[in-house]
Amino acid sequence: MINKSIYCRIVLVIFLYWGGKVAYAQENQAEKDFYTVIAEHGQQILSGRPMDTILPQALPADKFLTWAGNNSCRFSAGNKIMTSGDLEKSLEKLRNRYRPFLQDLTPAFQDERLRLSVDSMQFRYEQPEDCADFNRLLEGRGNWENVMIPYYHGPQGISTAWYRVEVDIPADFFSKPVLMLHFNGSDYYTDAYVNGHHVGFHEGMLDEFEFNIRKYTRPGKNIFLVKIRNDYSMLGGEGNPRYWGNKLAASNSPGWDDPSSGWTCCPAGSGIYQDFYIEARSEPYIADVFCRPLLEQSAVELWVEVDLDNGEKADDFLLEYSLYGQNFEYCVVEKQTKEVRVEGGRILNRTLIPIPKDLLRLWEPNSPWLYQARVSLYDKRGRILLDNRKQQFGMREFLIAGNSSPKGRMYLNGQEIRLRGTNTMGFLQQDVMRHDWERLVDDLLLAKLTNMNFIRTTQRIVQKEVYEYADRLGMMMQADLPLFAYINQKQYTEILKQAGNIERVLRNHPSVILMSYLNEPMAEVKAHAISRYAYERLFDALDIVVHNENPDRAVKYVDGDYQAPSNGYPDNHCYNIWYDGHGIELPDMCRGAWMPVSKDWMYGCGEFGAEGLDPVDLMKRKYPVEWLKTEPDGSWSPVYMRSKHSGEQTFKMHWNWFETQKTMEGWVKESQQHQEWGIRKVVRAFRRMPRMNSFAVHLFIDAWPNGWMKAIMDCERTPKPAWFVYRDALTPLSVQIESERNAFFSGEKHPFQVWICNDTQTTPESILKYTLELNGKMINSGCAPAVVPPVKEGSCFQGFLPVVM
Repeated sequence: MINKSIYCRIVLVIFLYWGGKVAYAQENQAEKDFYTVIAEHGQQILSGRPMDTILPQALPADKFLTWAGNNSCRFSAGNKIMTSGDLEKSLEKLRNRYRPFLQDLTPAFQDERLRLSVDSMQFRYEQPEDCADFNRLLEGRGNWENVMIPYYHGPQGISTAWYRVEVDIPADFFSKPVLMLHFNGSDYYTDAYVNGHHVGFHEGMLDEFEFNIRKYTRPGKNIFLVKIRNDYSMLGGEGNPRYWGNKLAASNSPGWDDPSSGWTCCPAGSGIYQDFYIEARSEPYIADVFCRPLLEQSAVELWVEVDLDNGEKADDFLLEYSLYGQNFEYCVVEKQTKEVRVEGGRILNRTLIPIPKDLLRLWEPNSPWLYQARVSLYDKRGRILLDNRKQQFGMREFLIAGNSSPKGRMYLNGQEIRLRGTNTMGFLQQDVMRHDWERLVDDLLLAKLTNMNFIRTTQRIVQKEVYEYADRLGMMMQADLPLFAYINQKQYTEILKQAGNIERVLRNHPSVILMSYLNEPMAEVKAHAISRYAYERLFDALDIVVHNENPDRAVKYVDGDYQAPSNGYPDNHCYNIWYDGHGIELPDMCRGAWMPVSKDWMYGCGEFGAEGLDPVDLMKRKYPVEWLKTEPDGSWSPVYMRSKHSGEQTFKMHWNWFETQKTMEGWVKESQQHQEWGIRKVVRAFRRMPRMNSFAVHLFIDAWPNGWMKAIMDCERTPKPAWFVYRDALTPLSVQIESERNAFFSGEKHPFQVWICNDTQTTPESILKYTLELNGKMINSGCAPAVVPPVKEGSCFQGFLPVVM
């Protein structure tokens, strides 16, 4: 029984590109930037560790598809997204498709806590006079500007800034014994002062933190000061020489509106860049709720942490818990209670809640079913409600297998999966900073529309709201620690502390399937940096810390390993369509070869891509005039965009790929065509590799003002040509036609390769139909049984299709 057909069409007027595109040889005198220097390091193999050399695939020379000699196999090609209008129509369908999963169908919830958000503050940089007289800050002397919170600013490197606000705290907040000053995120060193008293310090930029300010506050007017200190990151600040600092931050940031320092690949600045509020609570109060899914037991293990923040003896209490379906109507348990004995400090209580197997709904990308846990604290008589919290979660399991063959196969809820996705560098963070929830939903759906199933938040984690929406929309996420290239020896233990705090932000979210520890470790020796041996001991320690917070976290030690191999899943970055000679030669890769990897392992490519300049109209509206200047003859070049922080690479790299252009329109066209061509070649090759089970294009949506033209969509969500080819190449069940040539002689007979790639969980019985057209007229057709490979194999060569030119 034939239940599905897979179609492919060869049209002779379409060029099938191969190898490096023809370009006139020109001497490249452009200065190399930091990322180019990294790319030139190349992969180094650590001695004494078994490796596999991935050779080109040998195809059977006698496997041919045949022509029927007539038009009996005529078919109509499926509709593709060809324009921005098509994209918008398809996006609207996805909005409707996933709207039910955004619902909260649980009973009404009345939060027992009182919250007062701080939405605006005074801001200024520290002045010498402030160091001698703290009262200047407390009294608001000096020149302050009013800013909205969240607020992110420069400069990178060493600086000190102050935020000040006078807040009227309502009297009813003092009916509760705990008053917290809460930061969802602040970058980087944060000191908080209330009415002149120092109430707390925090180091970091990605995790939440809070300070109990109850004894320093009063009803009515209170003066809050926040001191934010920045530093150069361990990756190093811009400049020659680079400045190596202590900050746990990698490349790029949300950016700020200053083209000389805060635009385009700008390094980390600082600021209160997430929500900031005052909250009144009971004593004791619920510090955290973790819902740990246990699929084998068809149960969830509910971890409830309870704090006694004032350090005083508290009575025993009752813990009440309920469990509901969140986006579907279902009650697992309701208002179950248990006595909890207070033993001082912090109490961690674990409760196993079974879910009937026949009613269990798993979280999956196509059906992101969610549950919601409700937890309440009552006094020991059960009469007074002290505190309550709610937490959404999903029942899912993600595993990178260490005992599969090859090792490193990935499983979601027991079914093998291949990750196809993208890197991001800020646009999701910006959505949350702007509280633009509709845009956040659309951005996650745009990834789905691109046929991606995961997003790597590159070299960082993002705000919890991103993960909450990713949970609801079924988008898998890879979260990275903010580590890149070099690790400062003195920050070794700080990394462990922050990793545990970061996992606490991530662990409730079924969308977060994977954590990566380090991006692109460098073999180059730096006086301040730890060695590769110390890296690997750090990975062992990170495993202990992270799995203490979440025993089930899947990890990838290295994303882009320049000192292969690590002890876990191997991942390499490959920019062979951009940086000269990077990774592996493109012709070899397109025949199935890859860089050496750990013996008997699957492997991934965490980054690949090329720049495609922004559209001319966007440039003229957003870029500074000095970037747009032209010569007297009207010529323009991307070299005018080169400044200390511009991050532009097209002028420096184009010599290998296309001819030097005269106009802005020419540069944009050629760069976008190159990006389109290169991404098509690379991703189609990846789909044909049976052991390549994870890859991500760099980048997806531009994060203006901190942009990078490697994005395949600009900051206004207009797709570049590369977006369309990436989407097509990621079609889960698809046909590929391949050739190593793009020009032929009349009368020549040429064999085209035909492949089927399958990332789905099904292998439908299918037929392969193909036609040959010339100038819009069909001159031959044929069909053959299709061999659809299982997802375990990923791809299958169908045979050579001979075409007489």
